Amino acid sequence: MSRHLRILHTPGILKESATRYKATSITIAVAASLFGIPLLPLIYPFTRWYQKKFYDSLEVILTRRDLVVRLGVWNRQEKSIPLEKITDVALLEGPIMRRYGVKGLRVETAGQVSGAMGLVNLVGIQDPDGFRDRILEQRDRISDGDSGGDSGGGALPARVDGGGEAAAGRAGGPEGVGAAPSATGASGLGSAAAPADPEVLALLREIRDHLARLER
Repeated sequence: MSRHLRILHTPGILKESATRYKATSITIAVAASLFGIPLLPLIYPFTRWYQKKFYDSLEVILTRRDLVVRLGVWNRQEKSIPLEKITDVALLEGPIMRRYGVKGLRVETAGQVSGAMGLVNLVGIQDPDGFRDRILEQRDRISDGDSGGDSGGGALPARVDGGGEAAAGRAGGPEGVGAAPSATGASGLGSAAAPADPEVLALLREIRDHLARLER
């Protein structure tokens, strides 16, 4: 792939069991049609060979933001499904699947055409229940992050503007001295909101009296 992906999990494939299941189910489907009965001696061996090639080339990769599926024997395909678009991952298990010990995963996405077929259908994934949980858990993590749950936003309140308490503390030296002028200047002379240094109060009173004399 041309872009770097952070791989979280690559599930194993039950190649032999999945191959036998696919070959058997296709042969049964062909046998159900009258025109396919004469071809039965050829259908199963060819289907078995083709499905073996298919599962040898199948790759399923769960990344941080996508479910990537690479498949195909003669024509290779790669499907990259954004996890935030996935609405459900259904587990399928029919009688023939149980016979061969495999399950199917059907990935459904928002906006897809409704029907029995999902966007991606995978048969033969090892521990399909656990892989389904991994997909949905990672999808939920991405949804939480997009909705404002990212921890990066928590650092913003620590930033202080030029008139904040942290700036005043740095400019004024010790906490008691640096914080007092700001509190007194903001709330007025002798305010009870923050006790001021007596010397500072005396200086402010002198300035106030001087301004009053100038007005007169």
